[in-house]
Amino acid sequence: MPDSQKIDLPPGRYKVTLKVDGGAAESREFEVAANETWGLLAGTDGALLPMRLY
Repeated sequence: MPDSQKIDLPPGRYKVTLKVDGGAAESREFEVAANETWGLLAGTDGALLPMRLY
């Protein structure tokens, strides 16, 4: 994955909000623990799916 698509975050609770043209804003909250890696999928409709990878 290119470095431009990575964000290093300290452990904590985070909220992500995405708005696509013509749609309502979608928000999801997730909690990152130490030494976890997460992915965030975003659908063309603005649906968000955070998932812990490892």
